[in-house]
Amino acid sequence: MVKYILVLENCLEYLEDHHSKTIPLYYMLLSSFLNASNTLLSKQLPGVPTEEQLFIRAIVMLTINSTFISTQKLDVYRPNINLTMKLILRSIVGCIGTLLFYKSLKYLPLSEGVVLYRTSPLWTTIMSIAYLKKEKFGLSLMVFIVTCLVGITLIAQPPFLSQIIYGVNTISHEHHLLGVGLVILGSMLSSCVQILINSMASEVHQIIILQYFSFISLMVPVATLFIQSKQLIIPDQKEMVILIMIGLTAYFSQLLMNRAYMKGNLSEVSMIGQTQVLFSYLFDILLLGQQINFLSILGGIFIVSTLVSMVIRKSKKQQTLPK
Repeated sequence: MVKYILVLENCLEYLEDHHSKTIPLYYMLLSSFLNASNTLLSKQLPGVPTEEQLFIRAIVMLTINSTFISTQKLDVYRPNINLTMKLILRSIVGCIGTLLFYKSLKYLPLSEGVVLYRTSPLWTTIMSIAYLKKEKFGLSLMVFIVTCLVGITLIAQPPFLSQIIYGVNTISHEHHLLGVGLVILGSMLSSCVQILINSMASEVHQIIILQYFSFISLMVPVATLFIQSKQLIIPDQKEMVILIMIGLTAYFSQLLMNRAYMKGNLSEVSMIGQTQVLFSYLFDILLLGQQINFLSILGGIFIVSTLVSMVIRKSKKQQTLPK
């Protein structure tokens, strides 16, 4: 297997050298498709607890990642205590955020869960303004934040909004709002993860970050099941295949996304990343037969257009900085 990995790495390096502008975009497009497929697979396991899905996914990711580490000969356990604590903290926060996202899919359509989870750049910007002092609050940022919050409200469809527009409450809002709350909290934790990764990007290899995340992801779901006094469900053959596919799609989507950001233009790659929302809507309508109402689609348009505008704004801002 190690031999095949080395051959694959050589092929990718050749493509990146000869098609340096387009290959990162293909990486991100494939990553978005795998991410959407990952959530679609999770929706196929209503009887398997979310914690158990995350546990099996972590086993698959840890197995693949350990193989990559052996080929790269990387040092996983470093004497730097500060860096190790950052890696552990990033892993715990990321694991809880992922757990909340998967749980939200029990209550939300696939497309709504994905588009709300992708609001993490909004929360990252707010944190940068409030705590990190790396962003200045201006009119354009205020418009972005308000537009994104309007989009979230349209998707959440609280009772008062449904009453105003339709005259009646058109959805079972208790479970729907619970799903919205879970995925927004998961998105906020994802923002914290992005900030933590950014703070140690030059100190550690991306595969090491994935190794810590996979290892912590083995422990957090087990602890959660123990606290809730839930019993493990033994998956049948079909469920086990789906669980393994969840692990595979999660790992390679993360690897491709990281590679795309490393090799490509940030603004172009980020905008291609929004295709995950399109894939999710297609899966919802064509494969799951989900009926998406007008407010949800409108909210998704608000959020995606806001995120794309934020990417363009940051790209222009970076271009004006002195080199």
